[in-house]
Amino acid sequence: MSHHAASGRVCPVTLLPVVLFFEILLVIASVMITWFGLYALYRLVKDES
Repeated sequence: MSHHAASGRVCPVTLLPVVLFFEILLVIASVMITWFGLYALYRLVKDES
């Protein structure tokens, strides 16, 4: 039974930039989806009247 020292564990120092990158990407995507939804609703209401 030989075990590697790093098996089943990822060093948080190398993982942190990746996590931050994807969290920023998630925030940007959420903002864009919200903006587009509100913009589409605004256009819909504006074109109705």
